[in-house]
Amino acid sequence: MKVAFIYSTFENIGIECISSMLKKEGHKTQLFFDPQLFDDILFSNKLLGRAFSYKNNIIKQVVKSKPDIILFSVVSADYKWACEYAKKIKQQIDTKIIFGGMHITSVPDIVIKHDFIDYIVIGEGEFAIVDLLRSIESGKPDYSIKNVWFKKDGSVIKNPVRPLIKDLDKLPYPDKELYRKHGEPFITGYTMQAVRGCPNRCTYCNHDIYKRYYSPESSTYIRERSIKNMIAELKDSYDKYKYKYIRFFDDDFLRDHKRLEEFSKGYNKEVNMPYTCIAHPDSITEEIIQWLKLSNCRQVNVGFQNVDEKIRINILNRKEKNEDAIRSIKILKKEKIRCIVDCMMGIPSSDARNMEETFKFFYNNIPTRLFMPWLQYFPRTKMCNIAQEHGIISEEKKRQIELDPYNKSIITMDKTVHNTKIMKYQTLFVSLLVSKKLAWILHKTGLYKIIPSRSALFLNIIAYMKAWSPYEHEQVRSPKRYISFMMKKVFGV
Repeated sequence: MKVAFIYSTFENIGIECISSMLKKEGHKTQLFFDPQLFDDILFSNKLLGRAFSYKNNIIKQVVKSKPDIILFSVVSADYKWACEYAKKIKQQIDTKIIFGGMHITSVPDIVIKHDFIDYIVIGEGEFAIVDLLRSIESGKPDYSIKNVWFKKDGSVIKNPVRPLIKDLDKLPYPDKELYRKHGEPFITGYTMQAVRGCPNRCTYCNHDIYKRYYSPESSTYIRERSIKNMIAELKDSYDKYKYKYIRFFDDDFLRDHKRLEEFSKGYNKEVNMPYTCIAHPDSITEEIIQWLKLSNCRQVNVGFQNVDEKIRINILNRKEKNEDAIRSIKILKKEKIRCIVDCMMGIPSSDARNMEETFKFFYNNIPTRLFMPWLQYFPRTKMCNIAQEHGIISEEKKRQIELDPYNKSIITMDKTVHNTKIMKYQTLFVSLLVSKKLAWILHKTGLYKIIPSRSALFLNIIAYMKAWSPYEHEQVRSPKRYISFMMKKVFGV
């Protein structure tokens, strides 16, 4: 069967894994990629968005290719986008459309109601989609396939999930050809996921949704590929693609120190390419630095989220302490490993006092780069209930988040005086990365309160150029995506 994936903005390892499984079964797969220029969560401009839109062209290409199956892997930010695509395609060709992914797993009862969606897949999708395509191809529908919801005679058949995939080594390597055909930013680096699952249950994260379907115990939820299997993929892929660095996409790559030691020794001997990873601050210690250096780690992305320990514990359900973040920043910078820190704004009970504490904390502990994203509410996470308890969102807004999360899930949809004041602190945080003296002046004089947003963007550009590196955070790698696909749009190259 001919299978079309439609996705936007960034590389999706889940799609690559499913594509490999389908190719193994004899199916043909193709990715139609929408870069969503000037219409994504980072940059939004209606005029430029229309000028550089790929949507109509992609829909024409999909219709012309006449796929038997169209698959959408949907995150909350792209739900509305995916629905618009599916609806327009369904109006032109009679093909089966499947929705899966984190957002679908969060609100399956809402998604299944759309008449342009034929099936939805919840939870891990590899084997469920293989089984579903076998059923469709046979012409004798099997309505008992686990993880799949069906429509039949005006009703919905809701099948339970199958157990999580235990042995990840048995899965084929992700199909990297899907994205590499689209050029940069999918050429220079190589993205790998070595571990599935996260030991934490942060209130704002979709992992908490997954753990409601599966066992909440970390011992069964977290599954690891063997070091041998990881290195084999990286060697095989390097022979094909000659990538220049690797991005490990695990939620906490440094969680298991013994595993890190084993990985570092084998990786140093057989791969030894520069790499980046993600870690929780309490996983970063003096002990593990030797293994990071041995294995050629160049950058660690650290999720810290808030400097107030009470907010972290009571609102975010995160257990690390401030000294963990201070130690992480200090150790990584000392060993010349880039330290990228995420710290959210707009968290319930966070106020101007909290922002002042945040500024002082990072003034004394400046990482290589600091990202201060605004909290986004993902549907049916515990954070939605917490925000409701704090009077930030109502029951009706919780419903809106489920129906249209991209437009309704960010607090700034309410342009209150309080939120406007809080957002002004972003200028301060960016100025820290430009010049500590500049940040001190802006804070002392209060000038950051009156600096227009365009000037803040200018500071962002300076900060980016000052700390530029090829091993960048997804948000900073966006310029490469914009440049590449704008060139294709204008010059056809």
